[in-house]
Amino acid sequence: MHYCLPCDAVFEKDLRICPDCGSRLLTDDERELWHQVQEDLTNQSFVPVHVLEGPIDEAILSELLSDADVAHIVRGGHGYDAFRTAFTAQEGWGVVLVPEDDIEKAHEIIHLYQSSQVVEEG
Repeated sequence: MHYCLPCDAVFEKDLRICPDCGSRLLTDDERELWHQVQEDLTNQSFVPVHVLEGPIDEAILSELLSDADVAHIVRGGHGYDAFRTAFTAQEGWGVVLVPEDDIEKAHEIIHLYQSSQVVEEG
């Protein structure tokens, strides 16, 4: 069997893509792993570690954190409803949150990223 997470649907045919939404279907093992990861993340406390400046900042930091196996969530950022942002106190593009256990590792990655940026003037 194959599973579509967005549609919460089960397919017995040997499909690879959901015919309804176009998402990749998961096998039994992948679905079980997904649920375990979701449960692990739900039980963790996430804290803000960085305010993003824009979509490029979000994309680069998300990839760097993922490469370092640091779970993270972006509040705001890509796809965020512009109407809602007019009524919130959030500054910047979005905020990166990480589990409390990964704060130090995330700060190191963010510091290395920021120190590697070259600013051109004029």
